[in-house]
Amino acid sequence: MPDDVSLDEVNGLNRVKSIGIVPVDEWRKSFEKILALKEEHRINCLLIDSKEQMETSDYGEILEFAKTIPKDLKLAFLVEDISGGKAQTTEPKIRFLEAVGSKEELDVRSFIDEDEALRWLKN
Repeated sequence: MPDDVSLDEVNGLNRVKSIGIVPVDEWRKSFEKILALKEEHRINCLLIDSKEQMETSDYGEILEFAKTIPKDLKLAFLVEDISGGKAQTTEPKIRFLEAVGSKEELDVRSFIDEDEALRWLKN
């Protein structure tokens, strides 16, 4: 299912709502929209709500995708606690992206709490 990409003017960031099964080609399409919003509004913060995401790409595709993320983008993922059931397939992969991001000098973190993610993005 394609992601819902939008500008959150209240919080001064871009948002993505990721639902269902999201293969890497859908990530790339969404990312094109994100980069366009980033340039148009000069907003370098992105909040991806993946709490309803059921499945994502394999680790190799995630690794390749991480290499395309601009280094000036601050990226926060909202995830379900791994004990929550459906997140057991996506949450470890988002944690993997977070780890890869640190090696690629990216500003990527995952959060369970949206308020905590928003505070981090604004700092």
